Amino acid sequence: MRIKDKTEAAYRRGDALEKRRAMMVAWERYLLAPASNVVVAAIAEKTQATIVYPSMPVQDAIRLADFLVDTTKGFVSFLPGADTVGGDTDVAVVTKHEGFKWIRRKHYYRRELNPLETDHA
Repeated sequence: MRIKDKTEAAYRRGDALEKRRAMMVAWERYLLAPASNVVVAAIAEKTQATIVYPSMPVQDAIRLADFLVDTTKGFVSFLPGADTVGGDTDVAVVTKHEGFKWIRRKHYYRRELNPLETDHA
């Protein structure tokens, strides 16, 4: 196999992995040090959002659920091993006035078995 450039050559050196491991351990120690906790807390404060869910419109709640599920699918796809989540997402809502209602779901059954469902593809 041909090495394309100096960067790839550097990563292929046998000692590069151990150097990278040592660097990441040092970075972890820095982030976990008491003085760094202030930095991490400041970053967390600026990057985390409070979700106001009691007054959230249903459409926004549906979009938020889709976003969170898609984010989880994307995150898991980068983890080692088999993907444990993925594929199409079923979405339902429960409201005080309408009760349980499917918004989007996969249909694995015949139309005759569920005559009230009208959104078959």
